[in-house]
Amino acid sequence: MLRQIIVSLVFTALLCTAPGISSAEKYAVLIGISNYKPPVPPLLGPVNDVMSIKDLLTKDYGFAIGNIKTLSDSEATKASILQSLSELTKNTQKGDFIFIYFSGHGTSQYDSKMMIPIGNSTEAIAPFDVIATGNDKDKIISSLIVGKTDLRPIISELDKDRRVFVVFDSCFSGNSVRDIVVERGPIKHLHIPELTGTQDSANAHVLKAGDSQEKYPYKNTIYISASDETTQARDLRDGYLTFDGKPHGALTNAIIKGLRGEADTNNDGVVTYEELYQFVITDTGRFAHVPLLLSPNNTAINTPVFEKRLTVYHAQKGIAYSKGDFRVKLGFDDDSDRESRYTDIGTRLLTIKGVKLVRNEYELLISNKSGHYRLYLPSGDKLYEASDLEDAIKRVTRYVKVRKLVTLSNQSQKFNVYINVGGTNSRSVFKNVESLDFTIKSEEDAYIVLLNVDAAGYVTVLLPKSGDSGTPVKKGIINEFKGLGKIEPPFGAEFIKVFAYKDKVDGIDRVIGKTIDPSSDDFVKLLDIITDQKGWAEATRQIVTVP
Repeated sequence: MLRQIIVSLVFTALLCTAPGISSAEKYAVLIGISNYKPPVPPLLGPVNDVMSIKDLLTKDYGFAIGNIKTLSDSEATKASILQSLSELTKNTQKGDFIFIYFSGHGTSQYDSKMMIPIGNSTEAIAPFDVIATGNDKDKIISSLIVGKTDLRPIISELDKDRRVFVVFDSCFSGNSVRDIVVERGPIKHLHIPELTGTQDSANAHVLKAGDSQEKYPYKNTIYISASDETTQARDLRDGYLTFDGKPHGALTNAIIKGLRGEADTNNDGVVTYEELYQFVITDTGRFAHVPLLLSPNNTAINTPVFEKRLTVYHAQKGIAYSKGDFRVKLGFDDDSDRESRYTDIGTRLLTIKGVKLVRNEYELLISNKSGHYRLYLPSGDKLYEASDLEDAIKRVTRYVKVRKLVTLSNQSQKFNVYINVGGTNSRSVFKNVESLDFTIKSEEDAYIVLLNVDAAGYVTVLLPKSGDSGTPVKKGIINEFKGLGKIEPPFGAEFIKVFAYKDKVDGIDRVIGKTIDPSSDDFVKLLDIITDQKGWAEATRQIVTVP
């Protein structure tokens, strides 16, 4: 189970607002470490993250500045972090709301390189004074803050009668199998060179999701983490990708945008925990993240974050999608044929309507290695590997056309629809011949249309199935749909789009069962069917398929 990655590190959480508690207050402990004690490599965003989160809490969410404890860089030693958290059990009282936030390096039992034996169902964060050299694993472990041994006792005490929300923007993942060529910023993963490759291969055991079946231990906990076991958390160094132009963690950047109102996707003036989580999944997907949400029940995640309505509410309106030039960057290896190949594909790309060649911010990066053209998304995920120049040109042409569907959203929607790919817990990486399962939940009774845009750029209607008059779901019910597809070549990045409608979708039967080319009349017909309906909601997920 994916949730077992985090279960022992999670702090406490959100319980439904307790009636009759008028004296309840809000407290926060915010930890951010950018400049670690050498030789741990520095990060760019954590200190900025802490300051921005503190500003958000005091200005928009009713936290008194005296109730916020911040620990940055050298202040954030193991002793000071644990002391600050322990003080919460003494200095807060029943019914208080507690927010705990960490931005910095992390590791876990899923790290197949380091193989630190910190135990199943747990992970660790790195304080400023972490020991990151040598082969003495016991000494290294003692310098980490380990979920099960260091944090769980504190969490369990807080969990009895307080309401707490936790966000950890750090790596708890192992090495990803996905092909990623570009990094937007440093990975927030603790690396100890001496440990790499030193494990006894005869006894080595790389834990996988599901190795531990420990039950989620808290009754009052909501927790959001930056990544699952197939992804790594990262800082964003590119200012144009963050809300204020400064470096931030990708997760933190999304959370701040969401809590400022962008996550209010049903336009009711409230950001719930589920809305926030679904928003950050989409936003951080641009950087190959798959955040995780853990909670005791569905009731808790449907309450307002920090138990407060938005201070400033601006309803969004209209249908939105990517418009304007499609920005393509060419990034070729230096070799004897570089210039000729660069010129050949550049000339051909400029014949595609809407394509613009750029040197910086892009929607698609094309590289060439050993004569193979590889297309990458801004997240760094490989979209597609072309067999030759003609194949690459055709794929770009399809992507230019299909991006309207991929980015299509209804800014005026009045309810949300949520989707997980791979079952109850969302996944991002799927292997050859794996079956595709989905869970879908709508905030209103609705008819579902589920689409897949494959790595080659073709569109398939997964729901409704051929012969169905429609696929209805009931309000608030988690619906499971199993075996709607199977992973097969070509491999790369794919998109899943779910649309929810209050009424049956007229005309959808005309495109069911077809492999739709974005250049065809059927694609135009599909877009018309989707957008001609009234009162629809949508959600998008990106997945990666690998051999």
